Order: sequence, then structure tokens, then C-alpha cells
Amino acid sequence: MFTHPLAQVALRVHVLTGILALVAGFGAMLCTKGSTRHRRFGKLYVWLMAIVAVTSGALAASIASAFLLSLTLFIFYLALSGYSAILQGATKRSRAARPLEWCATALGLTSGASLLLLAWRSSVMERTDQAAIALVFGSIATGLGLWDGHQLLSRRRRANLWWLAHMGKMLGSYVSAVTAVVVIQAQSIPWRTRYLAPTAIGIPVIIVWMAYHWVHFRPNGPRRWHIDREDELPHHHDGARPAERAASGSAGGW
Repeated sequence: MFTHPLAQVALRVHVLTGILALVAGFGAMLCTKGSTRHRRFGKLYVWLMAIVAVTSGALAASIASAFLLSLTLFIFYLALSGYSAILQGATKRSRAARPLEWCATALGLTSGASLLLLAWRSSVMERTDQAAIALVFGSIATGLGLWDGHQLLSRRRRANLWWLAHMGKMLGSYVSAVTAVVVIQAQSIPWRTRYLAPTAIGIPVIIVWMAYHWVHFRPNGPRRWHIDREDELPHHHDGARPAERAASGSAGGW
């Protein structure tokens, strides 16, 4: 499929960085939330996903695949928006915080609109599998993008829930990355199932995981996260650092 020498180079870089991104993401999930290792793994994951997105976009352009390009934008939107959500918890925000949030929102809306357009076009051309896949991911991207835009325009943003958006979107991008691996490697499984099965399994898991942390870290719950500055570690309202509570069994994860 990718016969051009430059496309072959992009493919090799794409595969290598994709594997490293999965490892970095899994490392972030295993580390104590808010710890130095968690943050380092998380930043590494976002940078690797950026390289994955660039190489995937180049590969999509080489075969003129609007479908692949739209999915690439959606996956990177989740990672970038998940990272920018951290900035909402900072009491001292940098000048780059709001432009980054708007950039992520624009990516989400763009990918959502293009996927929904592809879903309509595929249905007209009777490509039912591609239409179903584009409709599912396009609806998710559009819904999240509209919510992000509403939050950015709202004067009463619930900044204390930044960690909820961060966790959900970072985990969502990880599920999307796993989906890409399944699509390529599990050729014996029907095309639609390869795309949608990881999402069907991953979304309930993410919801349960977020619900668990909501109980423990909700605004009036037993624990709560906030950030004094964007370059500092998150800590509890009682001032305890992650290292001080590591022995108390603080949950890992995004």
C-alpha cells in the first residue's frame, strides 16, 4: 500500500513511536497519580502521540484517505485535549494555556465534522461498514468538541473537574491507539468489529474507572486534587504531596 520510499520511512517511524506510546501510556496508568513518574510518562505519551499523528497524516495523504486522516485528527485530539485539561487545575495559568485548549477544541470539531460527512458519503455509496465507524467516532468527536467549546465560553467553568476530563480523554486516546493495533493485526476479524469492539469494551471501563475516582476525589469527597502552578505536582487540599501519601494506597491511573 505504501510504496513510496518516504512513505516507507514514515510507516517505520509510525510503528515504532506507536509501540513506545502504548508503553508510555501504560506506564502512566501504573504510576501513582500526580507523581513525577506519572507526569513524565504522560508528557512522553503526548509527544509520542503527536509523532504518531504526523506520520499517520503523511501516510493518509500518500494514499489520499480522508477516512484515515479524520481518525488521526480524532485520536490526537483526545490526547491533546486530555493534556490541556491539566491546565484547568492550575491557579497560575500560562499564556499558552487557553490557545492550547482552543486548538484541541478545534481539532475535535474538525475531526467530528469530517467523520460525520464521511459517514453520510459512505452511506450514499453503500459502504455500510465505513459509514457505521465514521458515524460512531464522528458523533463522539463532535459531542466532546462542543462540550469543550461550551466550557471555554462559559463564565462558570467547573475547574475542579479538570482531572475528570484529563483522565477520560487520555484513556480514550489510549483505547484509540489500541484500536489501531487491533485493526492492523487482527485481519481475520470483520472490519467493523475490529474498529468498534475496543471502543465498546473501553468506554464502560473508562466510565467505571472515572466513577471510582469521582467518589474519592470529588469536590466534597475524602480527597481532592489541585495545582498551584502548572509546573508543580498536583496535591491534596491538605497540602500532602504524592510521595507522602504513596504508602496510603493512592490509586494509580491517569
